[in-house]
Amino acid sequence: MSEGSVAPSSGSGSQRRLALAGGVGTGIAALALYLATRARTVGWGDNGELAAAAWVLGIPHTPGYPLWTPLARLFALLPLGEPAARLALFSCVCGALCCGLLAFMVGRISGNAWAGVVGGALLAAAPTFWDQATTVEVYPLAMLLLVVLWGLAWRTGSGEGGRPVRGALPLFAFVYGLAAGSHMMLMTLAPAFLYLLWRRGALTRRALPSLAAFALGLSVFAYLPIRAAQNPPVNFGNPSTWPAFVAHVTGQASRLHMFEIPFPQMWQRVEGVSRLLVSDFTWLGLGLAAIGWLALIARDWTLWVFLSLVKLISLTVAANYNIIDNEVYLLPYYVAEGALAGFGAALLAEAAAKAGARVRARAGLSAGGAMVLLLAIPLMNAAANFGAMDKGGDYGAADFEAAALENAAPGAYLVTDLWLGGPLLYGRYVEKRRDDVAVVPLFSKARPWERFEALAQGTAFAGRPVYVGEQVTDCMRTVENLVCLAPAGPLQRAYWLRPDLRAGERKPKVAERFELAGGLRLRGLTGVRTSCAQGGTARVEVWWEVGPEFDFAEGRLRYALDAVDSGKRVWRGDATLAASATRGLLVDEQVIGPLTDALPGKYRAVAIANVPRPRVVGLPVVIEVTPRGGR
Repeated sequence: MSEGSVAPSSGSGSQRRLALAGGVGTGIAALALYLATRARTVGWGDNGELAAAAWVLGIPHTPGYPLWTPLARLFALLPLGEPAARLALFSCVCGALCCGLLAFMVGRISGNAWAGVVGGALLAAAPTFWDQATTVEVYPLAMLLLVVLWGLAWRTGSGEGGRPVRGALPLFAFVYGLAAGSHMMLMTLAPAFLYLLWRRGALTRRALPSLAAFALGLSVFAYLPIRAAQNPPVNFGNPSTWPAFVAHVTGQASRLHMFEIPFPQMWQRVEGVSRLLVSDFTWLGLGLAAIGWLALIARDWTLWVFLSLVKLISLTVAANYNIIDNEVYLLPYYVAEGALAGFGAALLAEAAAKAGARVRARAGLSAGGAMVLLLAIPLMNAAANFGAMDKGGDYGAADFEAAALENAAPGAYLVTDLWLGGPLLYGRYVEKRRDDVAVVPLFSKARPWERFEALAQGTAFAGRPVYVGEQVTDCMRTVENLVCLAPAGPLQRAYWLRPDLRAGERKPKVAERFELAGGLRLRGLTGVRTSCAQGGTARVEVWWEVGPEFDFAEGRLRYALDAVDSGKRVWRGDATLAASATRGLLVDEQVIGPLTDALPGKYRAVAIANVPRPRVVGLPVVIEVTPRGGR
C-alpha cells in the first residue's frame, strides 16, 4: 500500500466511474429518505428563527451565517409548499449531497465503490445527522462543505500520475473562507486541514498566494454589516458597526459557555456522547468504523491522523460547549465515523475475497456477499428510526405561534427565549400575522435574569402589553416582587409593579402593599424569615386585593414549599378564597405545613392564587426548619 491510499489505486477510469456511481446512488437514496421525513412547517428554536431570517434576508443569531442565509433564500423562492418546507428541502439536498460525496470519496480512495456506499449510508441513517437534514438548519450545508474541503485538500497532492492537481490549493483556500459563512465549527478543524495539506506537500512558499483566495472567501461576511445597516425585520446583534460586527461574528453572546464545564461533568458528557454514538450508529456500525480506524494506522498514516483529529476536535468542542443541543457539534465526528466505517468495509471485503479464493470460491462473489451484509446495518438503522424521525405530522410549533399571536393584545411585545421566539418570528414575518406585535427573542443565555429588573419596572416597553415565555418567566420571577404573571394562551402576560415601588427604592417590611397594573394589588410579608420545628406548622399572612375589573366569585390559593438549595418540593396545599361582594378583598391566612417531610434547612414558600383573571404569583418567604424540640 502506498502512502495516501487504503488500497492500490489503479487510476483507471472504470474505478472512478464506479465510485461516482456509488456516490450518486447513495445521494439519491439519502435524498429520498430525507424527503419522506422532512418537516412540512416551522419548527421550534433555531428552525423558525433561521426560516424568518432567510425569508427576509435578515441577520440570524451569532455568528450570522452569511453564506447559508442567501442560499436558503433561493430555496425559499421555490413554489413547493409553505416557506418552512422549502427551506427544509435545502437541508435535505445538502445532507444528501454530503452523504453522496462522502461515499464517492471513500470509494475513490479505497478502490471499493461499495465500501463508500456503506460509509455514506451509515452517515445518512444516523438519527442526529438525519434530524438536521430534514428541518431548517445550517449544519447540513456545513457538513457538505466539510467533505468538499477534505476532497480539495486531498487533491492538492494527488493528481493523475501522482502530481498535485493544478489550482486545488487556491480553490481549497477560497472554499474554506467561504465555509466560515456556513458555520464557524469548520474553523475549529483548521489543525486537521493544515496537517493534511502539509502531508500532501501543499504547504510551501508557493502556497502564500492562496491566502488571498482565503480572504476572498471570507468576504462573504460583508453581507452582515451591509444588510444590517438596512435594518431588516430580523436583525440579531445589529452588526452594522465594527464593534457589533466583531462581537456577532466571534459569538460574544455565547462564548462564555465554552470550557465552563467542570472536569468531572465534562467526563459525564463524554459518557453521554458514547451512548449517543451507540444509539446512532449501532454497535455494528461502530465496530466497522473501529476496524477502519485500526486499518488506517498501517495503511495510510496521513488519513488516519486527519480523521482522528477531526473526531478529537469535534468531541472536545461538543463536550465542553455548555448548551442544550451540543450534540450537533458532533456532526464532524459523524462524518469522520462514516468515512472510517467505509474503509472498514473495504478491508472486510478484501478479507472476504481472499478467504473465498482460498476455498476456491469466486473472490468477487465473496466480497459482494460481505457488502450485502454490511449494507444491512444502515438499512436496519433507517427502518428502526423512520417513525421517530418523521416530522411530516409535527405542527406543534406552528400551532403555538398561531395561538400566541392570536391571543396577544394590540401592540404587544412577546418576550421569549429563542426556543419559543423562533416560531413567533416565523409567524410574524413569514406568515405575516399581527403586524402590530413585536417579537423579542432573547438569544443570550448568559445570566439573562440580570436584564429583567429593567424590564420588570415597565419602562422598557413604553406601557405596551408584554407577554413572556416559560424560560423568561423563570428569569422574571427571580426579580423579587417586580412582576406578576397571568396565563394568556400559550404565553403569560406580565403585570408590572408601579415604578415608584422598584426593588432598589424600598426596604422589606411587614404588610407592605404593592400595586400592579389594572387595579390588582397584593400585600404581605417580604424578606421575612420564620422558624418552624420538624412536623410543626409555619404560618404566613398574605392579603390579596382585587380591583373591580377582576370580577370573580371565588378562586383557589395554592401554596408549595421548596428547598432553597436543592429545589426539592416538600409540601403543597390549597384553600378556597372568596371575594367580598363589596370590596373585592381577599384575605387569607396561609398555613404552610405541617412540615412532616421537611429536613432541617431553609425553604422558600411560594403562594399562587388561581382566579379566573389573572394568576398571581405571591411573595416568597424563607422558612427555616429546625430539628424537633429545637427552637
